[in-house]
Amino acid sequence: MLRHAVMALALAFAPSCSSSVNSNTDVTNFTLEGFKLGMTVEEAAKAVPSAKIEEVKAKDGASLGFKGLSANVSLRFTSRDLGGKLYFIQRLEFFPEKPDTKKLYDDLVKIYGTPDYSGRDIWRVHASWGKPVGNSKHLIFEVRIAGQGMLPMTVTLQDPMLGSENQKLALKHPL
Repeated sequence: MLRHAVMALALAFAPSCSSSVNSNTDVTNFTLEGFKLGMTVEEAAKAVPSAKIEEVKAKDGASLGFKGLSANVSLRFTSRDLGGKLYFIQRLEFFPEKPDTKKLYDDLVKIYGTPDYSGRDIWRVHASWGKPVGNSKHLIFEVRIAGQGMLPMTVTLQDPMLGSENQKLALKHPL
């Protein structure tokens, strides 16, 4: 009896994976809270007028990029030299107790289709559309399901390649 209970508990918390990361969904046309990768600062401000977007400048006055906030969504744009393009969009939400992860996941599947990878472990439930590693554009969903206090959920749409280009350009200027 105890052996069955231990086995059931082990299976309940064992890491699981629904698919491999060999697929690569094109997330270029995905939107998150009205924002789309590659939008300019002006396009983003027009798409979501309530967004607060400000330029980040180096000591020498050079544009390092733009940062923005709209409700619970954080935004990062490249510098003016790279066109002020949106490369990072992240929605952050906190739950006071364990959320219905199946509903959250199903809602995302309705919007974006079946993810290329999804899984869970003892601490979190996660999924990815596009490859979650390297320089490929991707959308990542993650919600913490264990621990104390508020449980965070993030949905992040990003273009790591554009972000890297912006970082390289920013390193040429004193902060």
